[in-house]
Amino acid sequence: MPYEHIENRGAILLVDDRPRSLVARAEHLMRRGFEVELASTLEQAESRWRPGRYILVLFAVRKHLLRAAECCERMKQQRPRQMVGMLVAPEAELPPMHCPDLLWPEENLDYFLARVDTLADFARAA
Repeated sequence: MPYEHIENRGAILLVDDRPRSLVARAEHLMRRGFEVELASTLEQAESRWRPGRYILVLFAVRKHLLRAAECCERMKQQRPRQMVGMLVAPEAELPPMHCPDLLWPEENLDYFLARVDTLADFARAA
């Protein structure tokens, strides 16, 4: 399927510790007009993140949920308006956390894309 030309909708930092889903999610987001930067570890995410660079930071990590929440907190301390989403496995035990802005279970692709669209629209309006 050829990519349609869509106006750039902003940059997303996508953090996913599973290579296949990282690439698949990135491809779908790019088709929707987002610029996507990839990180396969929390360390990579923190080294790439800069205040104001991304409209959305999206964590899709199965390991180290508490560390992902701490990473989110550090980002929010530097830029309180940074929009952050986190996908978690439905069976995951969640630690108490104030971050992210939206937390949702992994689900089918259409729901994933709809939630990202909503978060991105909200971030641009803020």
